[in-house]
Amino acid sequence: MPHTLVYDGIRWHVRAYCEKKGEYLDFVMSRFRGTPELLNASEHGRKQDREWNTQVTAVVVPNPELSTTQQDIIASDYAMVEGKLLITQRIPLLHYALERLQVSYDGEHRDQPLQHPLVLTNRTELITAGCRFKLKSIDVSS
Repeated sequence: MPHTLVYDGIRWHVRAYCEKKGEYLDFVMSRFRGTPELLNASEHGRKQDREWNTQVTAVVVPNPELSTTQQDIIASDYAMVEGKLLITQRIPLLHYALERLQVSYDGEHRDQPLQHPLVLTNRTELITAGCRFKLKSIDVSS
């Protein structure tokens, strides 16, 4: 049963419980085909969506691979306080916010600091809190 419409800045999603997978997911609306078959009212609404009802704070900093001057410019551009940008968001929406700002959260900033001026510093903490990030090379390397 869908409970929320979300616009991520590029496309629309609907947040709903997936009976097939047994979890709440974001579904891209442009991928729907035909008329969905809706069953009776579901006990899986917004109140039961733990991720939706949990807010977390991402800590974003200028890429440490940049020069001090470049880091200062980035901090100024994003009105950072003490060199940090705090982004508080519902768990399912955090990924969209980080992607929209092109925040590096997987180590890619080390090789291309000019392309990734913002870096997430508390990724492990966010994963522990329930955030799921797309698998990247940092997640599968040994």
